[in-house]
Amino acid sequence: MDHHLLFEKLNHHLLKIATSLKKPISNWKQKDIHDFRVLIKQEKAYWFLLQVALSQNIPNKPWMEIKPLYAQLGEIRDGQVSLQLLDQYGYFSKWLERDLMQMQVSPTYLRSLRKHLIDSTIFNWAYWSEQFKHQELQPSSVIFAIRKLVLKINILINAPVVQWHELRKCVKMMLYINQIIPGSYFDYSNKIIGETAKLLGKWQDIYVLKLYLNNLAYNKKKKNDYINELTEVLNKESFKLQAKTNSILNSSNWSRAVSVIAIS
Repeated sequence: MDHHLLFEKLNHHLLKIATSLKKPISNWKQKDIHDFRVLIKQEKAYWFLLQVALSQNIPNKPWMEIKPLYAQLGEIRDGQVSLQLLDQYGYFSKWLERDLMQMQVSPTYLRSLRKHLIDSTIFNWAYWSEQFKHQELQPSSVIFAIRKLVLKINILINAPVVQWHELRKCVKMMLYINQIIPGSYFDYSNKIIGETAKLLGKWQDIYVLKLYLNNLAYNKKKKNDYINELTEVLNKESFKLQAKTNSILNSSNWSRAVSVIAIS
């Protein structure tokens, strides 16, 4: 794989990040937040591949600059998804009636997000070009980078479920890396890995809401009946998602998918 192709992909995403920031953050809709966070995750995946493949610990300055905003938007995204889950499971009105909502329900919550004055010049194309222009990215180095990621995923598969957030990040990173590597032999892997990432995403959304409910109950010193009911519903749904995900992760299809990636 030509390292220039990977560098172009990285530049392309950094440019999209800078472009998206031109729109006032206070006007961002839920889709804007989602799309922006996906861009950041892709940038991190490409940077990981470059660092491992080039055997260099190159500081990811764009990520360090954008991390505070990324985290804050993540909290908003978690809040929005939690509200949707409450509505989906029929507890939204009860939540509001009891006046237990600690986050704003209306779009004013998003508009209240403090503005970050981020100059697009933090993505200095000349700097990154200078870093990589004399490097050769060999196919064997790319495979080594992916193997390193596969190894981490295999360890996390057998880790306690509370570490599935990290597992999801690794699976998503593998998916993004696969999508930029030319060759139709990755199509099969992308399908399986994409399905796994979606299941892990649904599991995480429920996990976040359960944490919020637990904190709420702790602060109230006791659980309301409907909190108990909702927690039970979420637990059942969480177990279903865990079972589906484990079924994939321990299947021959998953083994085949990661083998194709690591060996090709």
